[in-house]
Amino acid sequence: MCIYDKGIKSDGIVDTIINSIKEEDIKVVEFDEVTPDPPSSK
Repeated sequence: MCIYDKGIKSDGIVDTIINSIKEEDIKVVEFDEVTPDPPSSK
C-alpha cells in the first residue's frame, strides 16, 4: 500500500516509486486522501 498526499503526487515522486514497484510485478494499492500537516488533536 502506498499512502501519500496530493502534493507529493504532483511532484512526481509517487509515480517513480509506484512504477518501480510495479516493474517487479508487485500489486500496489494507492491512498491519496492524506491531509498534509494535519492539526494535532490535544
